[in-house]
Amino acid sequence: MKKAEVEKLVGRSIIVTVIILCAMLGTTIIKNGYSNALALTTTSKATVVISVLFAILAIVLVFLGIFKKSEYYVYATGAAIVAIFVMLLKINYEIKALQFTLGRYTIKFYIISIRIFALLMLLTWIRTTIKLIRN
Repeated sequence: MKKAEVEKLVGRSIIVTVIILCAMLGTTIIKNGYSNALALTTTSKATVVISVLFAILAIVLVFLGIFKKSEYYVYATGAAIVAIFVMLLKINYEIKALQFTLGRYTIKFYIISIRIFALLMLLTWIRTTIKLIRN
């Protein structure tokens, strides 16, 4: 594998890691906003605005994918996932706690989402390492 290809592969992994860390930080900020009575109304409005903006972005990217390049579909999917995730956070804190029990343990949505983000980071770096070792 050439040096430029290695740098590109590692660069993509770093970008994905930073995006996931930002999502984890945003999730924590939203959780803390819902825990604080003074920030509750601001957080509620912010989650709606973020979700609507990402949904609109997803729709625009779908149209760009139709009329320009199919590469935009990947970004549209990412934007839609963010919109859905933020609305799930809103539902979790405002309407009904998204949780389930296994035996005597209660597993909550926030903890699941943070663990999934951590798993995605780990899988990204495992995949990168495997590609580097193979080539």
